[in-house]
Amino acid sequence: QAGVRYCSNQPPRTDALAVVAGLRPLAAPTGNSNKTTENSRRHMVSVSDSKLLTATGGKLTTFRRMCQDALDKAVKIGCLHQKESRSATQDIYSAIPTSDRSNHMYIYGADQEMINALDQENPEWNEKLIPHLEFKKAEVVWAARNELARTVEDVLSRRVRMLFLDAKAAIEAAPNVAKILAQELEKDEDWQNDQITHFQNVAKNYILK
Repeated sequence: QAGVRYCSNQPPRTDALAVVAGLRPLAAPTGNSNKTTENSRRHMVSVSDSKLLTATGGKLTTFRRMCQDALDKAVKIGCLHQKESRSATQDIYSAIPTSDRSNHMYIYGADQEMINALDQENPEWNEKLIPHLEFKKAEVVWAARNELARTVEDVLSRRVRMLFLDAKAAIEAAPNVAKILAQELEKDEDWQNDQITHFQNVAKNYILK
């Protein structure tokens, strides 16, 4: 609704392929106040009497700073030795330099080659999950073997993220995902059907009514 004010050609509701709302955890204010407006939007690092460190609040995009502050606090209370922080320049797992983001597989970094090589084990895995999106069957296999994906929702919500891009497409892809997972996890047809039904019920909440 807000976006249409800035578009010369106003998008219809049918252009909204998925909707999502999230809850942001906020660190509670000190004292007896119950006003949420006083909750800090930043993260907080607290220390218990037993020297247990707890990081609360914050958000995923500031995870490096959250970790750095937690480690600095651990140094301050004598749990760790002082060392120079490398967080700002430390690459995450499988990171490789890339400027080409035309192929969605770039998000896998160095693992991309191993995912693409799965079609040597089974050529069918090089096929798309559904015709109009680029996600491949090999990504489901990879998620099951290397990313602890155990359900259709795991794959379509938390691995390839198709649910957040196009909820109806994710519903369409669910049977293919369930079949591949069943093969990888040695599950039966009843499990597949339960997985498909469960995911359909979840995905309906992401479709704009």
